[in-house]
Amino acid sequence: MELLAYIVCTLCLPLFPLSMGVSYALGKLRGLRTIAFLLLPLAGFFFLGFIEKPPSAVLYISLFTSLLYAFRAVSAESLSRWGIYIFVSAVSLLWLHPSGEKSILGLFYALPFVLLSLSERLIAVRFGSSDLRLVRGIGLGAPKLGFITTLSILGVIGVPTSTTFVEFLNLLEARDFFRSLILSGVWFFWGWSGVKVLSSIVFGSPREDLSYEDLNLRGSLVLIVLSAFVFGAGYVFFEVLSYLLGWRGEL
Repeated sequence: MELLAYIVCTLCLPLFPLSMGVSYALGKLRGLRTIAFLLLPLAGFFFLGFIEKPPSAVLYISLFTSLLYAFRAVSAESLSRWGIYIFVSAVSLLWLHPSGEKSILGLFYALPFVLLSLSERLIAVRFGSSDLRLVRGIGLGAPKLGFITTLSILGVIGVPTSTTFVEFLNLLEARDFFRSLILSGVWFFWGWSGVKVLSSIVFGSPREDLSYEDLNLRGSLVLIVLSAFVFGAGYVFFEVLSYLLGWRGEL
């Protein structure tokens, strides 16, 4: 069973060099990418519970993978590719605390990426692409879509109160200098690349040759509720579960 768990986990929580294949596959999924962003962390985190203790080499590879893809995200030329790089960078960190009892954390970890994937698909459908060189000025041209896109990007890069931010705090509680140094580098590259994406696709003047179609009221409400889980309700629920199940002490 442990061998099967390792196989599933290396696919769902990819480590370098298998991460290259997973990254490529996620790029081809497109319409199914949102589902993949939801299921991969949840399944991977669940199967980690069947692994008693990963070798130290695996933990170091997970840190290397996370840092590598965080760095790659800086040069991403589209919102979709940026989201994939950050996703691989983020989920590879789940190797650092295996426990089947905490599989619900996979869901919390996935929520910001689900929101990002939905935002990216809305942009791609409206403009035919989410290329950072082609689409810009969404904040002015389609304010509601620009607002949701901004929230999704901020949630993914781990700004305070997002579920990603809480997870980073839990990982840093291990008080391991090397781990903290790598995680700080990961967070730095996430923030750098996130600001770059925001400045390219959300800010600036809308292009005159593009038709900016904003979200309707129903679509906006659905995404705002999801955003609330990422930044508010998700954080509170996470803290309550952490206290009741004693996760903080384990981490």
